[in-house]
Amino acid sequence: SFIKLWPTLKPGGLYFIEDLSVGKWMGYRRYSTATCPKTFIFSHKLQEWLDDLIYQGAYGSRKWDVQFMFCQAEACVLGKKPPEVKQ
Repeated sequence: SFIKLWPTLKPGGLYFIEDLSVGKWMGYRRYSTATCPKTFIFSHKLQEWLDDLIYQGAYGSRKWDVQFMFCQAEACVLGKKPPEVKQ
């Protein structure tokens, strides 16, 4: 859902992700799609995105329109850059 919904989020908007531990439960990884194989674990993707935020395009990371990521037990929120923040 992130792949489809993030582009529609307005600049400055918030995207909430919850129930992150479910991604590691084998019972929930029975199905796959072209963009989401059975081996995909969302918390691993969040770790990659954190590198993107820290390194801003250096060391193999990428620059994109996330301004911040805040995580706690079971959930994260990503903030999309407002229009006045340059990429």
